[in-house]
Amino acid sequence: MERGEFFDGEAVAKLWATARDKIYSDSVNWLDVMKWEWTMKPHYYMANYRFYNYPYVFAQLLVFTLYPLYKEHVSPFRLAGPLCDGEDVFFDMDGEATMNILLKKIPGLQKYRRKIRSLLVRLPRHRLFPKSTKPDDIIAFLDVGAYTLEQMSQYNGRQRSGVVMITADRTVKRIRRKDSMLDLLINDLMWA
Repeated sequence: MERGEFFDGEAVAKLWATARDKIYSDSVNWLDVMKWEWTMKPHYYMANYRFYNYPYVFAQLLVFTLYPLYKEHVSPFRLAGPLCDGEDVFFDMDGEATMNILLKKIPGLQKYRRKIRSLLVRLPRHRLFPKSTKPDDIIAFLDVGAYTLEQMSQYNGRQRSGVVMITADRTVKRIRRKDSMLDLLINDLMWA
């Protein structure tokens, strides 16, 4: 630099990482790829724009602090019951809210709704639960729709489950008992 030479990307990345590590020492676990962060925004390396970097740095440090804590406390799970019918898998659409916000803010995108939907909206592969969650734990979904019970099948002699309701004052009430074997057979005429 003193001789007026140009730096290649690797040299600038090394300077960036060295300066960053002087400030943060070993308090942050940086990903290797983050040596290229300086390329993200021109004001990271432009003279007289340094004040503008602080909001980015603060947000980034917050994320680096919270993400390891998040990973420490959650595990990915797929939620499905013992059947293969559509009511026995927990699914909801990821990305639908994001798509709707985007279409509301930029109405001209409505004509691309199908394409945007195909890019943003998907069935999530996993749900995140506390690390202590294990198979056979009971998980309550407190904001589910009312159709699963009506659509539930007695396929393969499966008894329909009981239902509980949690009221606004957190009282738990059983509102439907679990089917018995008699419930499975009661409507068959061969027993009459």
